[in-house]
Parts: sequence; C-alpha cells; structure tokens
Amino acid sequence: MHAIDRFFENSADAVVGVNKYQQIFLWNHACERLFGVPFDQVRGRKCYDVVAGRDLDENMFCRPDCPLFAKALGCELIADYDLVIQGAERDPVAVNVGFFVTPAACRDETDLVVIHVFRYINSYRLIKRLAADRAFGAQGLRACKFNLTARETEILELTTKGLTTASIANELFISETTVRNHLKHIFSKSFI
Repeated sequence: MHAIDRFFENSADAVVGVNKYQQIFLWNHACERLFGVPFDQVRGRKCYDVVAGRDLDENMFCRPDCPLFAKALGCELIADYDLVIQGAERDPVAVNVGFFVTPAACRDETDLVVIHVFRYINSYRLIKRLAADRAFGAQGLRACKFNLTARETEILELTTKGLTTASIANELFISETTVRNHLKHIFSKSFI
C-alpha cells in the first residue's frame, strides 16, 4: 500500500485515484460505501465506466474523452463540479466532486494523475443549485424539464429564501408533512 493510499484510507469523503490511462488504482472505504463496490472489483477499470456520472441536467459527464482529464494531464487546475451517480442502493445520488491534479514534477514518483473526492450534496445546497440554474422566474421553473407543479415551484422558491419546513407550512397554510412530501417530489423529478 502506497503512502497516498494510507492517507485517504479512512477519509469520510469517497476518494478515487486515477492514473494516466484513466484507470482506478485508489478506492477508499468511503468509495466502497458510496458506490457499493469493493476496490478489488474496480481496480484497473476506467474511472468513467465505474463512476458513470451525469451532470444535474442528466447529460453524460464521465466518458473516455473527458475534457477535465485532458486538462489534468496538462497540469491545469480544475474547479469542483456536481454529478449524479448511481449509489450503493442503485438510487441516484447527488455529489460534489473535488478534482485534484498531481504536479508534473511529482509524476515520476507516482502513477497518480488525478484524485477525485466525492462529497454528498445536502438537500439545501441541491435546492439552491436547482433554483439558481433555473433563475428565470416562477413561470420558467414550472416550464422547465422537471415539470414542477405550481405548489412545488412555490416551495422551491421559499426554500431557497432560507425558510424552514415549518415556516413554509405556515406561509402556505399546509402541514409540514405536506411540505416534506413536495420536497421529495422535487428531488425525485430532478433525478429522473
């Protein structure tokens, strides 16, 4: 086991290390929990085949001709990004991915080119992103591809303003359970 493997072994974040051929050679315990697959089943496989991530609009993101990987080979810095992956329970999971590039000067010492760090996106952050990505008014939100109802749109907008479930329920004269159910529907529509 390399020192880098030991460094990430017990991280709470899922960590995937990839070589210059886009093959996985680092897969920590958190990855096993997130994806539901042990390291011995992914070692040497292409990262895009295993992760198979899509962006929040359901476009395939992980692929052989990954532009981010090409930038990494050129030692360019890459900003974090969001993906939807298939989790251990075979359900869609929203994650934010940190993309760390090994400096060219260190590549003689390791096969490591890229480290991906996967973190769950909490529901508040996801709602904020959904609303920000579609920040063209309530009518636009209803018309977007998620087919939100008028009530779901109202709840999404109130949530992005920081209102709690109880506050939304009071504002709309509905129960907190109804608000939570609407939020579940919003999430399910955004991952279909």
